[in-house]
Amino acid sequence: MDFNKAFEECEGCDKKWHTPGSLNSWHTTYLEWVANDSCSTFTATSRVVKPVPSDKFYPCLKEFLVTDKGFAYNGQISWTDDKKTAIKGWRQSI
Repeated sequence: MDFNKAFEECEGCDKKWHTPGSLNSWHTTYLEWVANDSCSTFTATSRVVKPVPSDKFYPCLKEFLVTDKGFAYNGQISWTDDKKTAIKGWRQSI
């Protein structure tokens, strides 16, 4: 999340090379979804987007990826196995 924020803000860049707010990342959308108390296995303590506890990350992510909001991101995450136990890599765009 901090990387994406710094990436979008581009502090120290000579010129703006993208449109602000144009970063498309499954992770940002996922954290917003969790912050809105949408995950059945984790209750957010506030509506502020924060990292998901490690023991809840994958159960919530699997739940997110079958929702209307998360389904489109399925092709952007590469898993280490068919059971989706760990992320190997992902794609995001700007």
